[in-house]
Amino acid sequence: MGYRLAGIACIVWVACAVSARGQETVSDGVRQAQACFDRGEIDDAHRLVTDAIDANGDDVAARMLRAEIGIFRFDLDEASADARAILARNAEHVGARYILARVIGRRFHDTEALAAHEALAESAPESAQAVRGLAVALAAVEREEEALAAAQRAIELDDTDGRAWVVLARIRAELDDTVGAVAAYDKAIERLPKAHRPYQGRALALAELGRLDAAREDAERALEQPIERPRALLTFAYVIGQADSVQPKAAKDAIDEAFAAEVTDPDDRLDRASWASWLGEPWRGKADLAAILETHPHSVDAHRIHARSLLARYRTHDALQAASAMLERLPGSWRAHRIRGRAHLRRRDYDAAIEALDTALEKHPRSYPLLLMRAAAKHEGKREGYDADLATAIELFPDRPDAYAQRAYYRERADDWKAALADRDRTVELRPDNTLLRAFRAVTRKRLGDSDGAAADLERVGARRTFEAGAIARHAAELAEDARHAEAERRMKDALFVSADSDLVYYAKARMADDAEDPKEALVAANRMIELRDTAANRALRSRIFGSLERLDDAVADLDRALELEPGDARTLVSRAYLHRSREDTEAVSRDFKAALAAAPGNDTIRCQRAYACGPERSDDALDELDAVLEKDPRNAFALSIRALVYMMTDESAKAMKDVERALALRPSVPDVLLRIAQVQRGADERDASIETLDDVLNRYPYSLRAREFRAYERTVDEDFEGALEDVDAALRRAPKCARFRMRRADILMRLERPDDALEELDAVIAADPKNRDARSQRGYLLAMRKAFDRALEDYDVLVKLDPKDAQSLATRAWIHVQLENWDEVIEDCDAAIEADPKLAVAYHYRGQARAALGDQVGAGEDFERYEELRQR
Repeated sequence: MGYRLAGIACIVWVACAVSARGQETVSDGVRQAQACFDRGEIDDAHRLVTDAIDANGDDVAARMLRAEIGIFRFDLDEASADARAILARNAEHVGARYILARVIGRRFHDTEALAAHEALAESAPESAQAVRGLAVALAAVEREEEALAAAQRAIELDDTDGRAWVVLARIRAELDDTVGAVAAYDKAIERLPKAHRPYQGRALALAELGRLDAAREDAERALEQPIERPRALLTFAYVIGQADSVQPKAAKDAIDEAFAAEVTDPDDRLDRASWASWLGEPWRGKADLAAILETHPHSVDAHRIHARSLLARYRTHDALQAASAMLERLPGSWRAHRIRGRAHLRRRDYDAAIEALDTALEKHPRSYPLLLMRAAAKHEGKREGYDADLATAIELFPDRPDAYAQRAYYRERADDWKAALADRDRTVELRPDNTLLRAFRAVTRKRLGDSDGAAADLERVGARRTFEAGAIARHAAELAEDARHAEAERRMKDALFVSADSDLVYYAKARMADDAEDPKEALVAANRMIELRDTAANRALRSRIFGSLERLDDAVADLDRALELEPGDARTLVSRAYLHRSREDTEAVSRDFKAALAAAPGNDTIRCQRAYACGPERSDDALDELDAVLEKDPRNAFALSIRALVYMMTDESAKAMKDVERALALRPSVPDVLLRIAQVQRGADERDASIETLDDVLNRYPYSLRAREFRAYERTVDEDFEGALEDVDAALRRAPKCARFRMRRADILMRLERPDDALEELDAVIAADPKNRDARSQRGYLLAMRKAFDRALEDYDVLVKLDPKDAQSLATRAWIHVQLENWDEVIEDCDAAIEADPKLAVAYHYRGQARAALGDQVGAGEDFERYEELRQR
């Protein structure tokens, strides 16, 4: 689970100090301090051992214990001073030299720590402690095979050393030997039955093997210990989370408690940040990582976990940069290449992904995750050899189900259902209690017409059908994000087969449709979702869909209900504030933002959002709010981008561009920030810079619909119609049902003088939604321009029927009647248009033409006079 191996040695079970000459004399004060330390009473232990040292400065056992406590408290100066005091009397004291080497490691100087441990092990080759420290240091710099040999040697020297068994277990886990890791943890627990670390490690290994009940027992046992509770809480959250397709409340509570705890030890902060990624909430680790990277910029582990966190937050471009920083610190790092491979795979750059994974596998050829990842890159990139990678993974680890499940999926995509079923059978054989694997096998059996077998599997899935259907539906949503619509649709049908009553399925379906800019279909799914389970998350999603449909009252009502279900949720309050802003209810906006800040005091993002919601009419208030945020954090790119927009609202383009330059210098990765920057650049007539910023967004996030739409618009304005068409086509591959993109495409095709293709697009939009007024208007205008007046008239008849008081549609229909010389109809439409909008100049002009044609020169003159009068205004 990404525990930092270099910190293993700060385990709290500290034996009395052992020198090269034998056992030191231990005073009663040291024994009492040791007992306090074992119970997690760190401050009391430190006080007692300090008293012992004050009484006898030559007490080696006391110095060693206080050095151990110093390492645990990250008081490295004190630990170093105590070790040096011992070495001043005995330069060959193994324990003291070991402490100094650990101090170097705790300062995140991995290569220097390795050199110190190597020197110690060379001078004391029969010391189990020295060899164990060498194993830890070797693992920290990714020399796992050598580390494994050192750990085994330490155990040969002292089989009773439980810490050596822990080191061995973790190295085996890093080398994907999960069974061996569990065996080593068993040995460690025999020797250290009251320690918490072995239970945590074994819990994770057991969860990996699918033995979730035993894993939970170990996780709960680790929680009984008072020391390092945040880490134990996160272990517990992960283990119990493996049993559910959705995170249970107990896991959420554990995570909340762990991240609310005050943690100052950099090693623990780094570990907590690592857990945040594993638990699917990487944003929780941002503060921890920022602190570590600022104080320990040379830490390889910090850069690794930072890169993994960025990847978990879908910031692939930045993850690649962080991986490069890792390689600068540790050239040849296979973990850095693994991150690069995963990032390139997420960006669909399959050649680059394969190259990075090849490099990682050269150093770690038995890595199960790497083999599966490279198989995925080869399969998705249509390269040879993906089946060989899966076969190798299965040969190396025949008792792990992931490779069989992955191969089954690929065989299903190739319609080789019998071979897929064989793999599905194997996954269930390996994990008979895993209901998700049974649900997938039920789907495969159904495809082969084995209704009885499918029903038997679903019966075993039992009450968990709704959860597992939700997991399959999430896979469908991922396929839809990749524009693999046929596969996504098939997977969604599979999910509904497993459970037609899962709100999780309809949640995924609503998200799919909403992401694809199809709000009507999204609303159908969202309605069904809430019928099945009325939760705050479900209400928030439907509220967003109502917002897309401009049904603001319904959107607000959903958020009201969400806040009844989860009172005081800051994100929901901010969302409702923005809806109130759209309804121009300034009091409600202010009230919701005040409540949001009360729920999340000190949240600068909410303060920035409140400033943005002020609008141009309260720009001074907005600027005051943003100035306060930036005074606190001058590097807040989000605040800078919003302040730039506010400056643009007040026509202060020079100040806006200054903020933009600062924000860009910080290299923000959030697409919304970059899109705001592009908006400001366009407003300041920095067109090339605007396009460059949008290029940057799409380089990082090639599936961003907003960026595609924005760049298509920019290119259209710049008359780069071919480029605009390319962007719209890319957007349509992601959202093929989006009427807005199809209409944009029709407009571009017209500019490219391809009217027939433009008409085809508009015909498709109207066929899907006959009441689409924008598409009707655009098609009617296009037909009229091509002098197909009869067909154009049909569209405007529909428009007027949909809204009899639409003055513009009435006037345009009057113009078409002018072309057809239908003078009575012209007068009738113009009268209606003028009644709806007395200031619509063209309506008087067309009516004047009709009156003149019918011989009413006086009436015509009055209309033409009124037309000129309105034109001059």
